[in-house]
Amino acid sequence: MEKKRRKKRGEWVSGLIMFCMILTAALLIRNFALHAAIVEGQSMEPELREGDRLFVERVSLLRQSPRQGAVVVFEPPGKAGVEFIKRIVAQGGDEVEIKEGQVYVNGKKLEEKYASSHPTLTYQDSRWTLTEDQVFLLGDNRAKGASEDSRSFGPVSLSNIHAVAIFRYWPLSRLKSLRS
Repeated sequence: MEKKRRKKRGEWVSGLIMFCMILTAALLIRNFALHAAIVEGQSMEPELREGDRLFVERVSLLRQSPRQGAVVVFEPPGKAGVEFIKRIVAQGGDEVEIKEGQVYVNGKKLEEKYASSHPTLTYQDSRWTLTEDQVFLLGDNRAKGASEDSRSFGPVSLSNIHAVAIFRYWPLSRLKSLRS
């Protein structure tokens, strides 16, 4: 009888340890590797729409900075606790200029097949020079007032980038890789 109790107790403890290991692995994956984000608003149209669900990851940020063209989740300057989803159009050391509705990086017109057909307007400045630890982020929807992005709050520090979007999984009819 005592042997049976010890065996059941041992099975219960083993089960509890296994549960804790699975929970720990799930939390590590969710917090550091892969988690979901939901697009809010129209700032990333036509590529991403309100309610689209994305898988985003953080691990690559430990190895390298995200590249031009990447869609990222970040905290904009002066908006603690808020996260935006935008596209990197320029990286550290680049000079960005917006003139006549077009975006230029280092004097070369940026070819943006993902952006809406609206001209890119400026809100204050029209030229920015990025430090090595900054990126310039724009929404894909360039209609007037459609996107609050680096045109209004300036370049963003790499330390404010929380994740990189890798895949749109919802709606199912619009599954798509978002890797640049």
